[in-house]
Amino acid sequence: MEQVYLRKFQIVGAVSLSTLALLFAFLAIFSTSSPGAAIFAAPGEAIEDVDVTTVAITHTVGLDSTACPTARQITVAKGTDLYFCLVLKNTGTVSLTTFAITRVIQLPPETITEKYLLTFTLNAGEQITLTKKSLLELFKIDESFELLEIPVGADVDVSLTAKNDSASARATSDAKVDVVAVALKRGVGTTPPNCSEQEKIFVPVGMAVYHCYQIHNSGNVTVTVERIEDDLLDSAPMLNLQLGPGETITHGQLAGAIGEIVTTPTADGVHTATVYAAATASTIADITVSDTTTSSIRVLTETLYMPVLQTPSAFVEERALWVSQAITSYKMIERVSCFCPPPFEALLTIEGGEIISGVIPSTNEPLSADELRRFHSIDQLFDVIEEAESLSAAMLDVSIHPTLGIPVVVTIDYHAEIADDEISYSVTSFSPIVQPAEQ
Repeated sequence: MEQVYLRKFQIVGAVSLSTLALLFAFLAIFSTSSPGAAIFAAPGEAIEDVDVTTVAITHTVGLDSTACPTARQITVAKGTDLYFCLVLKNTGTVSLTTFAITRVIQLPPETITEKYLLTFTLNAGEQITLTKKSLLELFKIDESFELLEIPVGADVDVSLTAKNDSASARATSDAKVDVVAVALKRGVGTTPPNCSEQEKIFVPVGMAVYHCYQIHNSGNVTVTVERIEDDLLDSAPMLNLQLGPGETITHGQLAGAIGEIVTTPTADGVHTATVYAAATASTIADITVSDTTTSSIRVLTETLYMPVLQTPSAFVEERALWVSQAITSYKMIERVSCFCPPPFEALLTIEGGEIISGVIPSTNEPLSADELRRFHSIDQLFDVIEEAESLSAAMLDVSIHPTLGIPVVVTIDYHAEIADDEISYSVTSFSPIVQPAEQ
């Protein structure tokens, strides 16, 4: 894609208005005009002195806005402030009064073309240096002048067409900016293959969560990925891996240095990681860059703090029916279906609305406190339903007992695009311990 910008600037007092009026007529022939005058004479004839129109341009780039550097290529870290310099020199024998500068910036797949017009007098043998400072202070050109702005990681070609009332000349130059940059993605998932796909995950208590990394070279020079620092790692793994421009390293390729990171979260958590990389610069000292990112885990049974104003649950009447039973102590068998370790079924004893014990129905083996946290009382099942509603779950399917008002099946898929985050609860047996008093 080509974008063309046209800027016209006149240095006050440099040329007459009649010269400026002729400018646009000459612009039409800039691209075809010869760079100078050629002289031919017949044998025996003398060659007379003839004016020569030639011009030169040098395009450099550096870190100083006030000086003109000598380098035409520079390597910098992403985000560095850069300044371009243009030296225009009249290498001919006649004065030049009008200067058309065209800058072509190659930012694949995009090509941006900028055109600028300056009018001032540059006598034979003279040169002028255009820096950000000189343009803003000496020529009083405003801050919007884009000629010296930063094309990050770009090849920049500049052409100059200079002219006077009778002739024109053309010259070209270029500059290049190499950018050192690296991007880190920290991912979480419930299986190793998909752990790099999500930066946030919702899981029930007890589900194993895999942590992994993806490192991308977002600059245009080869970098050495040195190390990763993460609050889950005992130390910062030293990697020393070469990564070319646009290349990516995933966790599978890093496993030899980092190993497999698996946690079983019991509470919400946010984990931070930072990657460090370095590159050898062409004009200055070696450059070290870094990128920091986070991933988060939301444990679904943790308490949600919701805004005061919220959409009422679609199951308000069903929950009211359950509350009207006044059953606070009961036993029930509950099954959990999820991508998580066993047990998947428990005979629960609830007293005063709280789960006080649970056993595996087939063996009568007691469940530990951590295992019990995977299961829910009837009130907690309604909380899970409301939580899924507040999180706008991709799928929520609930079946209610017609007379007791208890959820007998609750199936939830929190994110359609995330694998293995589906979970289902089923109440297969329910028996009150204390029957409600008859009226």
